[in-house]
Order: sequence, then structure tokens, then C-alpha cells
Amino acid sequence: MQSQFEGSAHRVVLLIFLGVALYGCYWMVKPFLQPIIMAILIGLLAYPAHERLVSLLRGRETIASLISCLALLLIILLPTLVLLVAVLKQGISYSLSCIALCHCPVARKRRCLMRCRLLANLL
Repeated sequence: MQSQFEGSAHRVVLLIFLGVALYGCYWMVKPFLQPIIMAILIGLLAYPAHERLVSLLRGRETIASLISCLALLLIILLPTLVLLVAVLKQGISYSLSCIALCHCPVARKRRCLMRCRLLANLL
């Protein structure tokens, strides 16, 4: 008795469907690839420090995991917050300087006034 998948045409059709399915899976996972790769890299880089912390805490893995997670959170969060504060300060100083320029009699051009009104509405 012959199997229904013995012909080479059936194998080609199955390979085409497999290729389409794999492409569909890749298309669904594509937006998440960068965060997944970053998480893998951070985990690989932090693992030796975590193992050292476990040995320092004499095998207490739960406490070592908590300390490792908090340390990674601080290592990632603090520079991000510093950068955010710097960007906000620069934006505020720019908007204030633009508003001050609009009160100058020389700078009463139409574009400057429109920009100042827009910034004043945002503030």
C-alpha cells in the first residue's frame, strides 16, 4: 500500500507550507527580537556576578536573586533617569529662552510668535 506522502510533489507542497509557516512565525516574533536579545545579553553578562553573590551569601539563592535584580534595576534605571532629567532641563531652558525672545521688540516676527504661542500652550 502506498503512503499518500510518497510523491515528490507532496513534499514540495509541504516544504512550501513549512516555509510560509516559518515566515509567519518570524513575522509575529520580529517586534520582540531586540528585547529578547537584550535580555539574553544582560542575563549572560550578569550571571557571573550573581554566582559570586550566591557564594558570598553561602548558597542563599533567593536573597542573591533579589539583590541581583535590584542591582540590575539600579544600573539600568539611574543612567536613564539622569539622561531624562538632562533632556527635560534643556527643553525647559529652550522654551523659556524662546518665550523671552518673543518679548524682545526685534524678534517680533511671525514665526517666532507662533512658536512662542505653541510653547506657551504646552507649558
